[in-house]
Amino acid sequence: MLIPASVREAFASLGDVRSATHCESGLSPSQVLCVTTAAGKFAVKATADKHADPARMIDVAQRLHSCDAARLPMAPPELAPDGRPFVLSCGAYWQVRRWIKGIAQADGDAAMVGLAELHRALRTATDPGDPPEADSFQRRLEALDSVARFAAEPDAPVVVEAAHAALRRAVPPDGAQLIHGDARPENAIMADGACVGWIDDATLGVDSPWRDVARLAGELAAGDQAVRDRLVGVYARHANATPPRGLVEALELSGLVVAVLRWRRWIAQPTGDGLAPGATERLAALESRLERIMEGRR
Repeated sequence: MLIPASVREAFASLGDVRSATHCESGLSPSQVLCVTTAAGKFAVKATADKHADPARMIDVAQRLHSCDAARLPMAPPELAPDGRPFVLSCGAYWQVRRWIKGIAQADGDAAMVGLAELHRALRTATDPGDPPEADSFQRRLEALDSVARFAAEPDAPVVVEAAHAALRRAVPPDGAQLIHGDARPENAIMADGACVGWIDDATLGVDSPWRDVARLAGELAAGDQAVRDRLVGVYARHANATPPRGLVEALELSGLVVAVLRWRRWIAQPTGDGLAPGATERLAALESRLERIMEGRR
């Protein structure tokens, strides 16, 4: 993938490209380059027009740029001369961000501490006009109902009902703010035993921070509820917050059920783009986690 001349001209940091290598972008439809220039190292991301949401890109960029740069462990996209956080060229939206040095693989406690720091920085970018947290909790129930309608697997009714029951028992979240939205271990950048940054702002949005906590702790624990609870405790201490009763468990289970049933459908009925590399492995990992959690509930 070559960087178009129009993109290099729009972003001053790309004025003297010395090297450019492809980066692993997981299941994302976007392509990412690690670009070294005279000004330093940058992540250059190209998202195909059909996959892009320009209005959302602008909103996310505005929110990130409103944060205290010294405290924000994410790299906001650079702004083009017209003030937008991208350049549309060759059928793709191109964005440039400062490269965060480290390894993209979370390490337990350090990642939970890093998540608490990320939430603290993002809290200042939450708009008072954002939807209340009750709406986000309701969306969990709606997502479960949606996947239940097309799921034909024998285990679907059981896991959907278990997730519904967990949500009904849980105390709803008591606050919403800007969160990462996809706080997976692969999106945490580690260096010298600490979480030094976060990547991938594609799902940044307003929701309960416990949604991020449930996602990260759940993936790190791989279905071991005792480990998950300990990791949640690490976050809670550093965030000076107490998780509402049953909420993290309910968010993890409901999110996992929705993910498993959606992935099964996507793999059984792939779109014109075909299956993303690693899709079947991703589903297998999710199913293994779900099976372990369901066994622990029996």
